[in-house]
Amino acid sequence: MQARLVADQKIEDKNFTIILAIFTIIFAILIAATEPFLSAAWGAGKKPIQQGQNLKLVNNSPEETKKRSREMKQESTKYELPPLPYDYNELEPYYDQETLRLHHDKHHAAYVKELNLTEEKLAEARNTGDYALIRHLERTLAFNGSGHILHSIFWTNMAPNPEGRLRTPSGALADQITRDFGSFEAFKKQFSAAAISVEGSGWTILGWMPEFGKLLVLEVENHQNQTLWGIKPLLVVDVWEHAYYLRYQNRRAEWIENWWYLVNWDDVAKRFEQARR
Repeated sequence: MQARLVADQKIEDKNFTIILAIFTIIFAILIAATEPFLSAAWGAGKKPIQQGQNLKLVNNSPEETKKRSREMKQESTKYELPPLPYDYNELEPYYDQETLRLHHDKHHAAYVKELNLTEEKLAEARNTGDYALIRHLERTLAFNGSGHILHSIFWTNMAPNPEGRLRTPSGALADQITRDFGSFEAFKKQFSAAAISVEGSGWTILGWMPEFGKLLVLEVENHQNQTLWGIKPLLVVDVWEHAYYLRYQNRRAEWIENWWYLVNWDDVAKRFEQARR
């Protein structure tokens, strides 16, 4: 009896093992058969999430879109230092290359840098509504913006003069100078006297005044003071000390006298033609 019970138990254990093996095989087959469907379902489940994330990055709010648009516009309107139209040594002996390099690469570059910085701070003030520094920012905008404009004209107003001959204007510009000043010599004397007498740092400019229909000579203090609204600069000379001090020291009159040999009247004539349009 005891032996029979043992034998029956072994049969049951064997049957259980067989049944377990069969279920294991069936489960493995089912997993293998359904794996492609599960993968597809999982991939389909992930895709909307990725799309949603992408849409979130692209579809910004109106405020974010406007802000980015302003930033892109500011980036696209960055002011840059214009290259010189000649080599550093080509204005010798009237303008030494050491002064020219320092003047262009350091001083003018500083005005450009500060102009860009001022524009950024003004944009920030508009975005935040904080205008506590508006008086300072408007002043630096006028100072650095005018400095950038006048220096950009100053470089092209000059040209190498290897022949060493004093050049004079011709054509419509010469006629207008005679009409408004009496003669070229009279104009030159007035311009030189104005340049020498600028108080402190500044410029002297020959400009076309559309409202008056005539040429005028103006003394400009710093870069932006003592000017006339609407005047269009044609010819400018820098009488800040950094413009000439290494060569001429405090001899401003000598700097002005030698500067006349560098005047590029072709450039002045083109500016005059454009200003009258």
